[in-house]
Amino acid sequence: MIIKPGQNTVKFIERRGLKFFSPFWAVDKGREAIKIHYDGTPGVSSRILASNEYGRVLGQYNIKFLKDERAIKASTLVVDDNDHGRGIGQMLTLSGLIELFANKLNTFKLFSLKDTMGFHAKMGFKLDTDDVDYIKYGLKFIKKKDKIDHYAARDADFFLSRITNPEKLKEDPSLLEHAAYVISKYMTDIMRRGQEWHMPLYMQGSNFKFTDWEILVEKNYLNELLKKYKIDFHF
Repeated sequence: MIIKPGQNTVKFIERRGLKFFSPFWAVDKGREAIKIHYDGTPGVSSRILASNEYGRVLGQYNIKFLKDERAIKASTLVVDDNDHGRGIGQMLTLSGLIELFANKLNTFKLFSLKDTMGFHAKMGFKLDTDDVDYIKYGLKFIKKKDKIDHYAARDADFFLSRITNPEKLKEDPSLLEHAAYVISKYMTDIMRRGQEWHMPLYMQGSNFKFTDWEILVEKNYLNELLKKYKIDFHF
């Protein structure tokens, strides 16, 4: 299928104070046309679908608008086993971030399973946890990677020594957020270098977030992805 001019342009409709994108077309890594659209009429709780030109659903993303929190919460991102590696997951995630941006909301929230943490980190999502032990485990893991990434190991050592000290942590609770950021940045960097994020066995999945600040920081990366998939939209 050849995508005609305008079919890949992201346009919006408004319903009950929210903006929802109208169906648009993208191109996967194999140059096949992919339709990104809502399953039925979009609302506060909605399912975004990725389908081929024959209507077969390749993946889906369940999201919910939390207007009081100025946030979107994603619950399920699923791509058909036969369609992994085509960029479907990235396209669906981009569609959710487009809604965050278009509605001028603050945060896109989700829980990532252990096996998909690298995927979300590569997209620019950040760990959203205040579990001290969890963060310690992550920092210890990075600290051992001194020969691979000296600066990440240095930062991990710096924050590990501080969050391990109860008095320092009590004086400055924001240390946990900074420490979690070190882990997030390390995951993002190695994934974007084409390496694999091998989770320590003792670490499990975690909450992640993508804020309006990440939209600004990751703007160039996100726009490059949009260009890659021939989606006519700019953050």
